[in-house]
Amino acid sequence: MESVSNTDFLLNTPRAVKLYHEHIADLPILDLCCQLDASALAENREITNVTELWLYGDPKKWELMRVCGVDERFITGNASDFEKFRELCRIMPMLIGNPQYITCHVELQRFFGCNLTINSDNCETIWKETSDKLAKHRLGAFDYAKMSGAKTIFVACAPTDSLSPYEVIEARGELSVLPVFSPDKCFNLNQKGIAQYFSEVGKITSVDICDYDSFCRAYRILMDRFSAVGCRTAYHNMSADHSFIKPDMHHADLILKKALSGKGAEITRDELSLWKTQLMRFFGAEYLKRNWVMQIECSPNSNSDMEAILSYMSSSNVLPKTILYSNNVIDHASVAAICKNLCRIEQNRSVTVVQGIGCMAEIGANEIEAAIANLATKTAIGSVIGVQSGAYGYGVGIVHELFRKSVCNVIGNWVDKGICPECTVVETIKNICYHKAARYFEID
Repeated sequence: MESVSNTDFLLNTPRAVKLYHEHIADLPILDLCCQLDASALAENREITNVTELWLYGDPKKWELMRVCGVDERFITGNASDFEKFRELCRIMPMLIGNPQYITCHVELQRFFGCNLTINSDNCETIWKETSDKLAKHRLGAFDYAKMSGAKTIFVACAPTDSLSPYEVIEARGELSVLPVFSPDKCFNLNQKGIAQYFSEVGKITSVDICDYDSFCRAYRILMDRFSAVGCRTAYHNMSADHSFIKPDMHHADLILKKALSGKGAEITRDELSLWKTQLMRFFGAEYLKRNWVMQIECSPNSNSDMEAILSYMSSSNVLPKTILYSNNVIDHASVAAICKNLCRIEQNRSVTVVQGIGCMAEIGANEIEAAIANLATKTAIGSVIGVQSGAYGYGVGIVHELFRKSVCNVIGNWVDKGICPECTVVETIKNICYHKAARYFEID
């Protein structure tokens, strides 16, 4: 794919080319949430072949391989790394239009200078070229993250994960990698193994979780651990069906005790909704105290009472700075409406609720362009914060490059149609791609 080597790749018009190269290409990159292996970054774990770079620990690619009929032995099984790569090459032509198709080709060119199309015919040549360059340069995971051009990366992290890798990376001082507090597991009291999970939390915090009060004490300790290594944001996936039920600590305590006694399967839908709303109130208050941003992935068109939950938090004075996302483009207008309604409620306070585009690992470039154009008719497009890469691999910067080019394509087209002058749009594009997020998260 020779076009990938062209710096104008995916820029559709001369105007988009001008906007991107003169104003956007050199902006720093702030990734709002991804799935990188923090331990690998801290160790600068050496990467010896392209399979390690692309397939190790990347469930997005695994899912696609399974859909294409690849045997599990070549995905997570005991096949050799070359055999796994050969299967990825074989099914790559089936992935046209998927974000992975583009990002793999761009990474191949950016990291290795290889412009070959990824397919069965080129498999052995690509394997040899990439392996030779890896052997020569002996690059590690941290090296690749730096090469991607990122300045600040937020990495999704379970409350019980070790935070020592973030201390190691901070001491290195070359790239800011910060944990994202992701406590979704404690929301699902009806899931098997939840009592054992709370036991693990208890060991880390030295708090025996036996009721709602001890739960809160334990999770405050966990959040303090995260704050100590620079955490400034939390992430919640609230896309599932979730009805709003006004919470109270007494019933939350009873519901938690039911789960701790091994009766989680008996928790009713209404009880689970009450528990979840109680947790949103609790966590919102804690995030507000710590000046953390709360990021929420939601699906307003799937019976989720997200607006009711956030309105309740606002009326209770526990709503922190909040970003709402949906990875389903058809939800974007509904998310925009929620943000506008909440901003009206919050008009006399300093709290702001803003909209993010979504996760680039889930949304393709064509969908991004359609989403940007659609959002402009539903809300103030310049108020939208950028994207999460959602990346499992180290090409975080490449994902942002694709997003930024999509923004330049859409807005550049408006300029060409005479809808708005170029001098007006430059600052708006910069805000969408970096500056608004940097201000929101107070990144220097």
